[in-house]
Amino acid sequence: MTKFTRTLLASAAAGAAFLLPAQAEVVSYQAEPTHSYVRATYTHLGLSHQGLEFPAISGTFDIDLDDPEASVIDVTIDMLSLDTNTGGEEFYTHLSSSDFFNFEEFATAHFVATELSVSEEDNTKGTMTGDLTIHGVTQPVTFDVTLNFQGDHPMMGVPALGVSASGEILRSDFGVGAYTPYVSDEVELNIQIELIVPAE
Repeated sequence: MTKFTRTLLASAAAGAAFLLPAQAEVVSYQAEPTHSYVRATYTHLGLSHQGLEFPAISGTFDIDLDDPEASVIDVTIDMLSLDTNTGGEEFYTHLSSSDFFNFEEFATAHFVATELSVSEEDNTKGTMTGDLTIHGVTQPVTFDVTLNFQGDHPMMGVPALGVSASGEILRSDFGVGAYTPYVSDEVELNIQIELIVPAE
């Protein structure tokens, strides 16, 4: 093979590589525990909006922002981390009983994303559909998602994402329908999560 032929083949190979789409990059994140939670908001007797928070979030967050469908999101929520805000120990005990969440039998909730899409108008917004399991019952749910931040964490200096998500469920669909309609069946889920790549 002549030097000219080798040079020509090398140039062709380089050109072909340039034309190929870049390989998707999946980044593995974890939830930053002090700034991540799920908040469930409901109406109480038509008098007020009340909320419960579940701050213990863990799982797999393998994210590809360029190709969301390549992402893997598999989340576990520790139900025992429930913060009733104003309800105190007695309210916590009631919610943990078989009247509601039955923590003794169902100590975790679980969500697995099955579809992610990004808005064509704004690439920081999109939807996430998946299977949500609460109280041993699995139902499909769709969240509206906003990417608040992408870059190095301002304090930790590691790659980070800031994400907000919201959606609505009927608690009766999950077998937790006690006291409806005095306590609303409709529950708004609001998720605030900071994802970081752990420092090596």
